[in-house]
Amino acid sequence: MSGPIFHYSEGWQLIVNTGTTIITFLMVFLIQNTQNRDGAALQIKLDELIRTSTAENEFIGIEKLSDKELDILHEKCVRAAAMSQLLLSRTEAARAVRNAHDRPGLPPPGLPPQAPPDRIPPDQIPPDRIPPDRIPHAAA
Repeated sequence: MSGPIFHYSEGWQLIVNTGTTIITFLMVFLIQNTQNRDGAALQIKLDELIRTSTAENEFIGIEKLSDKELDILHEKCVRAAAMSQLLLSRTEAARAVRNAHDRPGLPPPGLPPQAPPDRIPPDQIPPDRIPPDRIPHAAA
């Protein structure tokens, strides 16, 4: 549109637009190629980590499996994660019980210790928490 204002011919606009389109198209391919290369490098790194760790080696090369096979492995991972979470919850509960026996009278780890009610300064006790026999009465 601005070509005629600046005295560019329609042929010149066509060349510029075509060149821009071609460059954009090539940049898309370049970016896609870079992403594919990065993905392949990441997959190789993950495969090496799996191979050298205690993880199951059946996960090496799973990017080549069919969708159905991937779904089966995904379900297996979901079940394993649920089992791990259950074991973690049981371990944390057992640890809390053990700590409660080891530290009688103290709150479980992670909670701040609280002062006994008779040691809280009176000005910090909410009015609805003051026992009726402890409410100071104004002298008449």
